[in-house]
Amino acid sequence: MTYEFISKIASGTFGTVYKVKKSTNGDFYALKLIHENYKNPKELKRIKRGFESAQKVSHPNCVKMIEWFEDKNEIGFVMEFVDSVETQKLASSKKNNSVLETQNLASLKDKITKIIQIANGLEALHSQGIVHRDLKPANILETKDGQIKITDFDLIKIDNASTMTASGDFLGTLKYSSPEQCNNSTQIDSRSDLYSLGIIFYELLTGVCPINGESLGEIALAHLRSPIISPRQIIPDLPPKIEKVVLRLLEKNPKDRFQSASE
Repeated sequence: MTYEFISKIASGTFGTVYKVKKSTNGDFYALKLIHENYKNPKELKRIKRGFESAQKVSHPNCVKMIEWFEDKNEIGFVMEFVDSVETQKLASSKKNNSVLETQNLASLKDKITKIIQIANGLEALHSQGIVHRDLKPANILETKDGQIKITDFDLIKIDNASTMTASGDFLGTLKYSSPEQCNNSTQIDSRSDLYSLGIIFYELLTGVCPINGESLGEIALAHLRSPIISPRQIIPDLPPKIEKVVLRLLEKNPKDRFQSASE
């Protein structure tokens, strides 16, 4: 076997990620092995198609896809290994989180820098006709030197693809999903990712999520109908220009948002 398993990193809907070492060069990689219930021909075709599309992306703010992996009964793909902390740790909803409470220029600049890097990574994906569809803090890694890398490309789909997998699972995490994604629209495009970016930006700045609900249905309805509370009501010292960017990202109608990540 080419790869030696070192440790388990995480497990999700589609598979489990392991830290592995390649025997030929000693380098570390991340290997995602697909769960058994997604190994039917139709699902594998969809996942491999997404991998092949993502493999075309070469950008410092995106985790690099290395190669498709098949060994005996195991199927998956190899990715760049990122020794990182999750951006999610910076988006805690706890009010005593000092990182979020400290709204000095340095901390605000740091958060804006992170969002710009995420936007740059999204632009690289979108330029290849790829929509992430599951952009959330857990899928945004930060290296020890502050570089942001978007990951979890196994959920990436080509433009105009269905929001549902063949087995009927919802693609994406509802808390960060766009209104059109909650509506199961077949017209989801790159602007859906920009809405997810807006949720992340809002949460990173304020420490709270702008969308709430006690059930999946309530959360989906909130995305579709509930007005967004201005982040300046939570952080009064937030510059109006930043507030304007966040609220535009979070427009219910995709036509009212920024039309590309590069904007």
